[in-house]
Amino acid sequence: MQKLTLDGAGVATYNICCRGYVVENSVLENSRCSAIGAAGKGVTARNNQMLYSAQPTNVPGKGSVSCATGGFGGVAEGAAIYSEAKAVNLGTVIDGNTIKYSFGPAMDINGAWGGVFKNNQVSDNTAWAAVSLYGASNWLIQGNTIRHPATEPPQPYHPYCATGPNGGHSAGIFLCQDTDTNNLVVNGNTITGNKTSSFYGILSVGADEVKPYWAPRNNTFSNNDVSGSNVGCGDDFKPGQWLTDQNTWTGNNCAGSPNTGPSFF
Repeated sequence: MQKLTLDGAGVATYNICCRGYVVENSVLENSRCSAIGAAGKGVTARNNQMLYSAQPTNVPGKGSVSCATGGFGGVAEGAAIYSEAKAVNLGTVIDGNTIKYSFGPAMDINGAWGGVFKNNQVSDNTAWAAVSLYGASNWLIQGNTIRHPATEPPQPYHPYCATGPNGGHSAGIFLCQDTDTNNLVVNGNTITGNKTSSFYGILSVGADEVKPYWAPRNNTFSNNDVSGSNVGCGDDFKPGQWLTDQNTWTGNNCAGSPNTGPSFF
């Protein structure tokens, strides 16, 4: 599907869903919950505008917040892009889109693995993060420009992921692991070449208070610009915390200058 305007009119749960489709050069707006739903393999969204996903009911014509996204428990927020699985490689590709004004994250991933999110322009969304990876492994997050309000609240549905090194606040790019049930682990993600700002530019956090390996591990963070964030980068998995696993941080400006690492906590 291409060169269309798909207006959900606050009624349609998604502008487009759920597997085996390509949508490009289109406007996806005013959905009740999400512009894009990825529930299975074969989803590609390229060069679209995704606007006003799951806006509050007090904004005329902008949908509602009665969505079950957010994963494994049901929450109010939607997300411009929502995908849920149980450690299954779906191979979703989100490339070159403009994503704005969602009542929720721009992209909320819950247990779906093996996707690509690159070259997107992301701004003026709400909730705990612009890009949220929960129980999600083997994603490539590359070359995006992300501006997420620093005044948004922290993650409300996974308590162990609610607090970073400077307390509970929103993040531009957010990784969370608080279990390994159903293999909902956060390993092997590559976060590279992004410009991302919020209270935390990048926040990687888990439930290592419960078990030392219940946190995002073996992820690569390289050449990211977190200028404009209150805290550049936070990592809840200290080197040497569990066997030989660690996250790799290279070429980032986490502390305001090139090639500086995260705040470990």
